[in-house]
Amino acid sequence: MITHEKTIFDSVAQALREEYPGIFVTGDYVNDTPPSFPSVAIIETNNTVNHKYSTFDEIENISISEIYIQIYSNLTSGRAAQCKSIAEVIDGVLKKYRYRRTLNQPIPNIDTSIARRDMRYVKENVTWELR
Repeated sequence: MITHEKTIFDSVAQALREEYPGIFVTGDYVNDTPPSFPSVAIIETNNTVNHKYSTFDEIENISISEIYIQIYSNLTSGRAAQCKSIAEVIDGVLKKYRYRRTLNQPIPNIDTSIARRDMRYVKENVTWELR
């Protein structure tokens, strides 16, 4: 299986930690209330074979990867702005890896003192070499 999930996670987490010291970054889903703030979850939600490029023996040459991201902020003021700022850092990293953003929107949270923004990215031609 062709996947670069760890590399993508590490790159995004490093960029976020440089910009937001103390940010909580996880590879698991966060349900409504993260353990600390700001918080980001980065998950490869789908990784499928691009059949157009597989061999007759079904050897995988290229895959399709989808990355799902949850962003949380609990600032007293400027929660939504902080989520957008974090989203811009994430977007910059994933663009370098040629992931295409397919979703970037605020999501209502059960606890209204917490702002949430979800993002989704897809890359349709993932090869063994990450470029």
